Amino acid sequence: MQLGFDDADKYLSDSDLDPIRSDSRFRALVESMGGQQADRRVRQAMEKLEETRKDAAAEWHDWANAGVALLRVRKLPEAIEALRRSVEMNPANDVGWHNLACAYALDRDTRQAIDALSKSVVDGNGSADRIIHDPDLASLRGERQFIELVQLARDLELGGMKHNNIFGDDDVQQWRRALPEYERLAREHANVGRAWFNLGFARLRAGEARTAADAFQRALSLGYRPATSKYNVACSLSVAGEIDQAFRYLDDALAANRKLIAGYARGDHDLKALRNDPRFDAVRDAIRELEKMKEDKHKDDDE
Repeated sequence: MQLGFDDADKYLSDSDLDPIRSDSRFRALVESMGGQQADRRVRQAMEKLEETRKDAAAEWHDWANAGVALLRVRKLPEAIEALRRSVEMNPANDVGWHNLACAYALDRDTRQAIDALSKSVVDGNGSADRIIHDPDLASLRGERQFIELVQLARDLELGGMKHNNIFGDDDVQQWRRALPEYERLAREHANVGRAWFNLGFARLRAGEARTAADAFQRALSLGYRPATSKYNVACSLSVAGEIDQAFRYLDDALAANRKLIAGYARGDHDLKALRNDPRFDAVRDAIRELEKMKEDKHKDDDE
């Protein structure tokens, strides 16, 4: 500002400055340039929280969005409240757990931050790169548990990304070569559902559908992403030709999270053996409901 950059509107609107908006020094600087409502974005974040609190139909992503807005402007107690509510409603939301860890880390609550970060990695799909490069986690970098979580996140990454050599779902030979590593990691992390889920995925892509179902069932028994794990058991059993059992797990998955499973099932070639069976009509109905929901949302957005 002293060097001549005194565009108050730019200071007010630039989201990169959100982390300092709650500081009285920021308000004083903007007001000295003739800028009004220096805390507008802070107030908007707080209003979003109030709206979400009052909305009895608010879903986990509504709380997550409110939490992120509050985190950006460093309203940390309020951000923690919203993000905790989000992950309570959807424990598999690894991004929500990660953001909650950031809020705790910025609030200097190391124990809670490490716990939330662990949930992101173990209960979701938290990635090592996200953890390493997020500046909001800087206060944790010297902690032994933080270093261990980075290594665990690396171990639990799925697919060729581990080796900086991404391979696709249909590259059977690559998946077969990778299988011993997934077997090893499942043994080493025997109580981590995500390790067994990854093993199931690798086995399914490597053409070992029946043993893939066993691995997904192990992930399910450990409480890892129940709806998704049930769906993947169904896919494995479908490929293995165990049609009745596949429908049992597919029905359970639909009952657990209809919208999520409809999104997965649309066009999934692993379910090919089920599609001509009348029992698959329940899945088609769910897919149609999902498509209509998306169409209605597009119409609302256009209006």
